[in-house]
Amino acid sequence: MSNYSFEKTPYEMYCEGKSTDLIDERISGNIPIKSIISNLLIYSAIKQGGYKVVEDNKMILKDDRPAIYIANHTRFQDGPVMRTQIPNETILLVGTQRLRLIDKFFFNSTVSMYVNRASKDDKHFTKETIIRMMQKGHSFACFPEVTWNLYQDQIMLPMQWGYIDEAKEGDGQVVPMVFVYDIAAKECHVKHLEPYTFDHQKIDIREENERIRNDMGQAILNHPSFVGLGKSKSETIPEILAEYPYYDYDTEQSYVLKK
Repeated sequence: MSNYSFEKTPYEMYCEGKSTDLIDERISGNIPIKSIISNLLIYSAIKQGGYKVVEDNKMILKDDRPAIYIANHTRFQDGPVMRTQIPNETILLVGTQRLRLIDKFFFNSTVSMYVNRASKDDKHFTKETIIRMMQKGHSFACFPEVTWNLYQDQIMLPMQWGYIDEAKEGDGQVVPMVFVYDIAAKECHVKHLEPYTFDHQKIDIREENERIRNDMGQAILNHPSFVGLGKSKSETIPEILAEYPYYDYDTEQSYVLKK
């Protein structure tokens, strides 16, 4: 088992009797410098679909406090693309799922933390772990839509709002970005948005979550490369799924948040 990542969730480790201090140490104790192997894996995963990453603007940070980096989610390349945008030591949240061996190797060559999206106890414990680790200065990255958006009539799926609680209680900032795939040019455009901070102020988390989702959705909709599913120069859903046969459609789509 790698020191950098593990396929057990923090909650599963806790149920095995591991202390929270040990769990935190296991997650962050051996932050790897991005190696040649890691770079090759990231490059390989992105190029599997034939894409080139194009950064439209530079990342915007409020200050030097910890961050939760978030992005929209439409395909398997999103994880590797996210890795090109965030600091090496950022911990990427990964939903437990069936993975190819090379993908396990990819997540184990970077810094990742697994979460069981079907378990309320697991998600709650993960949230508490993230808050505790952010208070120690660690940053995280996630996809709040939780799974791929394969709906033709939605720019973005409803987003889980736990990341706002985590940033608020963990004294951090939310740093959004959007990924827009230009199918004709075979490019993935990355656009960075202004960060959000909450500083323990009283907020309506659902309203804040919807505001952030709307801002991200507008950035996607207004991007010159966006054409949307089912439109000209775009793929069909079967074509997207064909790029990653391990995707369990029924299970993954059961995670979509119902408004």
